[in-house]
Parts: sequence; C-alpha cells; structure tokens
Amino acid sequence: AKPARAIKVIKAAKLTPPSSIEQAPTLVTTASVPHGQEPVKPPVDAFAEIASASRTDEEVVLEVPAPVTRKKEKRRTSKRAEIVAPRGESRVKKNPKETKSTTAKRTKKAGAPIAPPATVETVEVLGDETKKIAATIAEVEVSPVFKALAEVKLPELPRENRARLQMQSPTRLYFYWSLKSNPWQQLRAVFGADLGSYTLVLKLRDLTLETEEIHAVETEGEWWFNNVEPDSEYMAEIGFYATNRPYFRVLYSNTVTTPRRSPSPHLADEARWTVSATKFAEVLDASGFTRDAIDVAIAGDDQFTAKERTNLAFSDLMHGAEYSTEGIQPEDMRHALLALAGGATLADLRHRVSATLFDVLQSNPGGLSTSGARKALTEHFDIEEAKWTEHEFGSAVFGASLVNFPKTLKSRKDVKYSPRYNPVSSFSLGR
Repeated sequence: AKPARAIKVIKAAKLTPPSSIEQAPTLVTTASVPHGQEPVKPPVDAFAEIASASRTDEEVVLEVPAPVTRKKEKRRTSKRAEIVAPRGESRVKKNPKETKSTTAKRTKKAGAPIAPPATVETVEVLGDETKKIAATIAEVEVSPVFKALAEVKLPELPRENRARLQMQSPTRLYFYWSLKSNPWQQLRAVFGADLGSYTLVLKLRDLTLETEEIHAVETEGEWWFNNVEPDSEYMAEIGFYATNRPYFRVLYSNTVTTPRRSPSPHLADEARWTVSATKFAEVLDASGFTRDAIDVAIAGDDQFTAKERTNLAFSDLMHGAEYSTEGIQPEDMRHALLALAGGATLADLRHRVSATLFDVLQSNPGGLSTSGARKALTEHFDIEEAKWTEHEFGSAVFGASLVNFPKTLKSRKDVKYSPRYNPVSSFSLGR
C-alpha cells in the first residue's frame, strides 16, 4: 500500500463527526475568508494536524500490528501492543494484505462504533503434552492397610514355650510350636550324656478313638494334619520318643474338637420341628448340598437300620476280607460305595474318605469293582441299578483349602433327588 492511501484510511477513520471529509477544514477557515470569495483549502499538513487532533477510539483498530504469516512450531502468548508513530507518519504497518482487508471492513461499517478487539491468547506447543501432564500429577498415596495386605508378613513371635492347635476344616488341623529353652539339656539332666535313641517328636493324639501319630520335628516349627477324623477330639504334644524306652512329654497344646462333615442323624426333640428324611433331603438338595441329600435319602428315617444296612453292603463289597470298621462313620462308608458304584477308582478315594477307611479299602484292592458296589447298594438300599451314570471327580480351591467334589452325581430312583447342582459337599471337605 502507498503512503497516500494509508493517509486516506486514517482520514476516514479518525474524524469524529460522521460528515464528509471536506467539511472539517471548511469549519476552520470560513471566518477568515472575505464575502464572495471561495475559501482556501488548507494544505495537507494542516489537514493531517486536524485529523490527528480529532481522532477517536476507532483509530486503535488501524494501529493493530500485522499478524505473522509464517508458521511456527511453538507459539508464545503475547498481548496486543499499541504502536505509536511520530506525527506525520502512518500508524498502519505497510502490509498490503492487512491494509486492504481492514479498509474494506471499515468501509462497509462506516459510522458505526467499533469496540476494541479482545486479546487472543495462544497455546504454546510443547511436543508431547501427555508426558508433561503425567509428570506433574502427584502419585496417589496407597493406604498402609493395602500395602500390608499386598505384602503379607507374619510378625516374628518371641521365643517362648508355645503349642497351639487350630482347626481349619472337619478333616484338617494346623499346629505350631516353639520351646524357650533347649529341651536336650533337660534330657541330659535325667540320663546324663548317654541319650540313647531319643528323638524330639510331635505327637497328635486322637482322644476319641485313642490313637496317635508321631513325627520327628525341631524345637520350633509348624505342621499340617490333613487326614484327621470328623467329630473327634485332638491334642498335640512335643516330647522325646525312643523305641522300648519311656516317652517324655515336654510341651502339650490345647484340645480341639472337629465338627461333623455331614448332617446330624439325630431327630428333633419337639414334634413341631421334626421332618422326614425325604423332606430333609429336599431341603438339602434345594440348598445345593446334593451329595448330602442323596445320603440322607438313602439312609432314611431309621438311623440304626441304615447303619446295619451300610455294614452289610460294605461287607458284600469286601468279599469276606478281614477288616475293622471301628472309628469309621456309616456315612463315610456309604460315600465310598456310591463313588465306587459311579466309576471312581481307589486312587480317587484317597483324599475323599478318612485315612482309616482308605486303609481298609486298600487291604482288598482286587475285590473293589464298580459292578460289586452297585450290586451291594441295590440289594440293601432302594436304588435302581439302571439309573447309574458315570462318576467324574473335579476340584476347586476355596481359600487355603482344597475342596473336591464330584462333577456328576449318580441318579436315583427318586427323580427329585437328581443332581441339579454341583455343590461343595460336606463329604468332600479337606479330602
């Protein structure tokens, strides 16, 4: 743009009155011109002074610096600065595109007041903003409770005489112990230097069946007992054991009674609470304990008769082999008969029946068969042999316990006791 054209823009924008450009100098010079003569127009410099003296806020728009057209990767925020030019010089940057577009806009809206333009802030491009924001975000503090649970560490117990027996399930016990002083010094005080074949052992006593098991141990440790009997009382001891020599007990624990792993066979004392075995089996089946429901339905209401039938059926399975059922629950024997009749093997029963019953079954492995178990059950109990299905075992882990239960249970003559669920049977806890 030429300077003359820039001056015209200033004239059109700087004059306060909305009249034409020719009126402003006439008002200044009419007083000094004689009558009948044409007024003399002031020179350009005088007109520039008048326009400069009478400029309004509209001039600020023309003083905006031309925008930078070249692209930058990073743009910084800046405020609009007013450019003041010396008198007689143009206040507009000599940018042809800016002057042309600005003049066109001002011509269309001549005479209308224009508000000062708002300041526009630009955002500086800093590359990967995601990493920058992530770096400024403070890390979320984790609760000390969750930290402790994430890294479980048992506290160190002080060295003292300690023997604690705990129950996890009807067939599992946990025992931990420690001795404050050296027990061998006490033994030497009695026998001198000749200790013979004495060994420090852990003894678990079954107070119900009057049996015990012994394991060699150290002066401090822990032990899991995975084959204890349900509905029995136990106590653990630490002592010295030697063959054909007296046993010396050093420390003993509390007593623990394991619960039953099957529904109670006892009937209610009051008649209003008494239900039949069939009704009770329906309740167990609807609750998800299908295995217990089958056993209750097989046993019936007469528990004494059910025990006799169980012993007879088990005797038929063993084919006259010598064995003792002392300490073996009738429901445990029925469970073994049902499992064998469903196709389970002796190895499958190792951890699903009591250790005593498994030893009895293991003494006659050749006599155990699926057909023999089915024949014994159908002869002594109300079960149709044609309704048997394959018996498949599965396992599931709940907490620290390994709970095993059959995936498919046997069908019975009573269809309402058919396996609609695969629950955690109380016969399968811990076995």
